[in-house]
Amino acid sequence: MASELELRQERVLQYLAAVYPKGATYAELEGSLHIRPRPQLAHVMQSLLKAGRVRGEKTKTRKGVFWSFYALHAIEAPPPPAPAPRLTAPGERTSRPELNLADLAGLPEETRLRRTLERAMNAYFGEQLARRALPGLPGYFSLVSADGCTAGEGLVYEVVQSLKASPARLAPISEKVWLLEKSPARVRFLAFGGDRRVPMDWLVRYAHLTAGISFFYVHEDGVVELLK
Repeated sequence: MASELELRQERVLQYLAAVYPKGATYAELEGSLHIRPRPQLAHVMQSLLKAGRVRGEKTKTRKGVFWSFYALHAIEAPPPPAPAPRLTAPGERTSRPELNLADLAGLPEETRLRRTLERAMNAYFGEQLARRALPGLPGYFSLVSADGCTAGEGLVYEVVQSLKASPARLAPISEKVWLLEKSPARVRFLAFGGDRRVPMDWLVRYAHLTAGISFFYVHEDGVVELLK
């Protein structure tokens, strides 16, 4: 499991690669990544400089000494798979994708559903989506393209006996919707696995309050269904 320092290093590297060839000052990194206080961010940057993973430039002015940091290169993403035809109306589904899911057999159900969801959404968008930070937003999103233009979150819910989703189960959806609405990504979405009733219940209550975010449900065989 990655340490807190390693996670912060990865966030910084992703941000600098995203703005390459431009760099970023301490103030810009603080404002975008919310790594505070300043000594904590300084420790992260010095560790990256020492390891040769970023380039730093020091500028002296009348107001003091200012550092700017630069990525060594832009993000290099592997060639993406061909995207699936886009779904345009709620209830539409993709054809069964050619996903190799045999290696997921025997995994705990939540892990199996989550990995199926991730592979299905990668195939649907034709991009290498991964856990990445988005500039200006706290934390991470689990399904983000290398250039940050496609951003989403995968949520898996265990099937329970209750007929209606509790507020505690709906709250993470509201949180992710609120954050995605503030994202500069061109394509924003939530993808669900497991208990389909949870996203449907949320949409019944709150769909009219949000726009510009697609909702998908990923079936156990990897078929993607558009909910909204």
